[in-house]
Amino acid sequence: MINRHGVLAMAALLCSTIGPASYGAEEIYLTDARESPGKIFQILSDAPGRPEPFVWPKYFRSSGGVHAVGFAGYGFAYFLDANRFDIYKTDGVSEDKVFTHSTYVRDLDFDSRSRMYFSESSGSRDDGVIYHLNPHTSRTTRAFTIPLDQVGGSWAGHFAFNSVDRLFVSSGNISPASIYELEGGRFRRRFTHDEPITGFAFVDDRTLYFTNYRQTLYELRDFEHLSVKQEYAGAEWLSDVAIVSVPEGGACQLSGRVSGGEELWPITYVEAYGPNVIWRRSAGAPVRVAGDGRYSFRNLPIGRYRVRTDIHGDTPVGFEPESHTVNCPGAVPNLNFRFP
Repeated sequence: MINRHGVLAMAALLCSTIGPASYGAEEIYLTDARESPGKIFQILSDAPGRPEPFVWPKYFRSSGGVHAVGFAGYGFAYFLDANRFDIYKTDGVSEDKVFTHSTYVRDLDFDSRSRMYFSESSGSRDDGVIYHLNPHTSRTTRAFTIPLDQVGGSWAGHFAFNSVDRLFVSSGNISPASIYELEGGRFRRRFTHDEPITGFAFVDDRTLYFTNYRQTLYELRDFEHLSVKQEYAGAEWLSDVAIVSVPEGGACQLSGRVSGGEELWPITYVEAYGPNVIWRRSAGAPVRVAGDGRYSFRNLPIGRYRVRTDIHGDTPVGFEPESHTVNCPGAVPNLNFRFP
């Protein structure tokens, strides 16, 4: 299980093999099915004083596990506990149940058009099913049937789409395990490994990452070249990986001013967390308040943001800095803060 000390151990170990250039403009998330309550972890590479990437928990549930996680583009995080019937959404602060199935949900993913899919499976008993889900209406449509006789006789529900929406499935927590591609109406084995293959995600059409339900994140290129990304000593059941492409800029602009407390302005900064999940900081470094108390963020991706002030220094201020949560479809002015 990854506890708070285990996360630090993961961070130290991660530094030894993963370099910032490996990921480019992407966010990489992990889940550990053994964690209780569950967490969503992210591989970070831009923290001050940490020149190498490290793993850090970004969302803590109050109860229940997190077995799989997925993102609709650069939007909210969706996740599930494979021992439950429910799919949840979180903005990083709270979570909402978006759908309850008639049986256990095992995995979820999104296609290139940000349409949601989820799976049900019973191991080696019955053929599996992948459904398309409209989370706004809760309407489900059977999208794919997974015949067990085409995927080695057992399927735990793990699946993913590549960039052109080809469907791939993996065997799950069995050894050896395989990845299969749906081609011409039948599943074809593309790769076999002597360890489990649980959650996986495509970096591009030639490269994917997968977890082994133990302590390892693997990289697989061209379904031939396998390398170990990292052994996570603090993990126990790494169950899923999700990769999110980061958009380059956007139409969102946030601006406002601080009034009062002028003596604090030289050490007052404004931070914008988002879009859509508040653990992101796509606005980059905090912005220092100008001499007239004004601040602005430009060219941000459209979405929901939490904007907050922060005092950088050892000066006791005697009050809690404010924050605003706003939807940003374009320019949002007058996000003002008042200091006592």
